[in-house]
Amino acid sequence: HTHAAVHEEIDGIHIINPGSLSYPRDGNPGSYALITTGPDSFDCRIIYLKDKKPKNSGGLLRSLLNYSDRL
Repeated sequence: HTHAAVHEEIDGIHIINPGSLSYPRDGNPGSYALITTGPDSFDCRIIYLKDKKPKNSGGLLRSLLNYSDRL
C-alpha cells in the first residue's frame, strides 16, 4: 500500500499498483489502473489525472475508490 503507481511484468506475472486518486506519494498526479482482459490478451494502463486536485473533490465514486486511503 504505497500510493505510488506501478505496472511491471516479471516472468509473465503482472505487478500492478494503481496508485491513489487523492493521496499519490510518487510526485505524480492522482492515478488509477485500467485493466482489459480477453481469452488471449491482458492490457494494463496507469491513467493519471491531469489536475493535481480533481474539480469535484466529493462524491460517492471518489469516496468508494479511496476508502482504503483513510484507514
